[in-house]
Amino acid sequence: MAIKTIDILPTAQAAEGYDFSVSVAVVIDVLRATSVITNALSNGASAVAPVLSPEEGFALADKLGRYGVVLGGERNADVIPGYDLGNSPQDYAPGAVAGKTVVITTTNGTVALRASSSAKSVIAASMLNYKAAAIKAVRMAVELSAESVVFVCSGNYGALTLEDCFCAAVMADVAADLCPSAAFASDMAVAIHDLARGRSADDVSFISRSAHYGRLIAKGYSADVDFCLRHPDSLATVPVMCADGLIRLAK
Repeated sequence: MAIKTIDILPTAQAAEGYDFSVSVAVVIDVLRATSVITNALSNGASAVAPVLSPEEGFALADKLGRYGVVLGGERNADVIPGYDLGNSPQDYAPGAVAGKTVVITTTNGTVALRASSSAKSVIAASMLNYKAAAIKAVRMAVELSAESVVFVCSGNYGALTLEDCFCAAVMADVAADLCPSAAFASDMAVAIHDLARGRSADDVSFISRSAHYGRLIAKGYSADVDFCLRHPDSLATVPVMCADGLIRLAK
């Protein structure tokens, strides 16, 4: 069974109330939550637990046992007081996360993950793993008899972000090549998909026009931006949300 439609949602808020019952959802927060999740699992984290608030993170860490947990995330792009790590992907190195559960809360990405949790399956994707994640999403949709693959851009405080939309566009291109009979489900999906037209996946000059990109640069996170954008398709890691709400590597 081939998928029937491909959809793209511009923000986490657009996912709230969306009917995911016949869909596989692919959540994207390029700068930086899903890049963090992908890199942490690639570097040996046993699981990632997305939560909505710092307080929920502290409570879950206490429940799981603090020794085996890394608390990570951000508010206003910066490290949360009392947390181990912020939202810088390169900080989630093997020495920091191997064998541990990463409990993470971010302003937009973890909101999008929670909002998409009613889908038949939820995948976390970024530019780092966009191709592997898009292929896995289509394969899972077929295996689960899902009718649609929905790319969920996290955005920023309810506004779309260019980097998430661009990632969704190149991933939708991969999905459309695999499922040429699938139609785009909305005008938004068509419009965002066209962002990829004629551009390569490493077109940082285009993404650099993003307001969120500019904010991170201004706050001193240029190394994060480079890590997230300059090595597209460099990881085969595909994070998938499991029935227990934890994100693990796809099998």
